Amino acid sequence: MSREKKPQSHQPSLEELLEGMIFLDLWQDKMFLGQEFLTWLYLTSERDEHIFELENGMQVEAWFENSLQLTYGQGPNKRSVSITTPEDPRDPDWDEAYTALGNNKKVTKGTLKIKCEDRQFRLTLPHDTLSPQGLKFSTVKDTTESDDLGKAGKFLERIATTADLFSILEGLFNLFLSQRLTEAWEEEELPRLKEYLSKRK
Repeated sequence: MSREKKPQSHQPSLEELLEGMIFLDLWQDKMFLGQEFLTWLYLTSERDEHIFELENGMQVEAWFENSLQLTYGQGPNKRSVSITTPEDPRDPDWDEAYTALGNNKKVTKGTLKIKCEDRQFRLTLPHDTLSPQGLKFSTVKDTTESDDLGKAGKFLERIATTADLFSILEGLFNLFLSQRLTEAWEEEELPRLKEYLSKRK
C-alpha cells in the first residue's frame, strides 16, 4: 500500500521574514497615531461637550469614563499614570488628567462611552491596536419586539450592532485623520486643543 504524503507546512522564506519585520517596524513607527487619536478624542470630547459630527453627517456622543491611562516616553524612560475619572468634571481628581497631559503624557488606554441614536456602547480602547475590548452595548427598543426576535434574530442583531460600532469608531478616526494629516492640524486644531488644555490645567 502506498502511503499518502502529508502536505508539508509552508516555511517562510528569508524574503517573507524580512517583509514581516518591515511591517512590524512600520507599525511601531506609526503607533504614535493611536496615542494622538485617543488624546485628541479625550480633549475634543471634553471641549465640545462630548458631541462629534462625523463626515457622513451622523452625530454621536463620545466620552471617556471610569478609567484613563496616560503615558510618556518609551522603554526604560516610559512613565505611566492611571486615573479614575470622576462622574463630576468639577471634581479635583479630574485635574490629574489635565496635569498629565500638560506634562506631555498622551492617552494610551481608556474606557469609552458612545451614544448614537437608540444605541449605547461601552468599551475599552487601547492605543496600540485600537481594537475594542470588554464591549457592552444596549439598544432602546420595544421589549415586545425584542422578545419576538428569537435566538437567531438576537444573534444577527448583535452582529449588526457591533458592525455599527466599528463604523462609528472608523468615523471618529477618519475625523481625526482629516485634521491630523493636513495643515489645519498645526494651524488650527492643535492650537485650539492647547488653548483648552491651558485653561483646564
